[in-house]
Amino acid sequence: MWKYKGISYTWGPPSPDLLKDGIVLCPKCKKSEATLDKMYGVMPCEDCKARSEGYTDRKRTQHTPEYIKRQQEKYHDDFVQPHIVENGKVKVNPEFVKLYPDKAHMYYTHEEMKRAGMPKLIDYSKKVKANEKAQKERIDEFKSKMIEYKQTGDPTKVEDFLRKL
Repeated sequence: MWKYKGISYTWGPPSPDLLKDGIVLCPKCKKSEATLDKMYGVMPCEDCKARSEGYTDRKRTQHTPEYIKRQQEKYHDDFVQPHIVENGKVKVNPEFVKLYPDKAHMYYTHEEMKRAGMPKLIDYSKKVKANEKAQKERIDEFKSKMIEYKQTGDPTKVEDFLRKL
């Protein structure tokens, strides 16, 4: 049984190197006051606990290791979002459009592109959508011919169709 600051603890006193001016020091850094637990005894200070959890201090400020910072710089383009928020309003992210002009039609409406001052993207979007529609029609036609072949077993119809492709 050991008493510290008027509280009785079931474990014995800490080692002499952790006692300084009547204060129990952190066993990790030996600078700050340790956390005392009735069951477990002398525990690391709040700063050391936070650091062991990946934070820089007891306020839980996130620490980002250098290798992660390098990866974030290297792969920055992969993390660019299509929209940004300015003054509480969602807007087109110009950086995304510069990086991925071929994908803009998938993320923006014609009105958004018009407000962002990108009329060429609207034309491109219309062309892409028309092309996708034509491809879908060809695929649907191909599927129906294959189904017809499976049902009738007549390969001449399918061969003629495949030659047209």
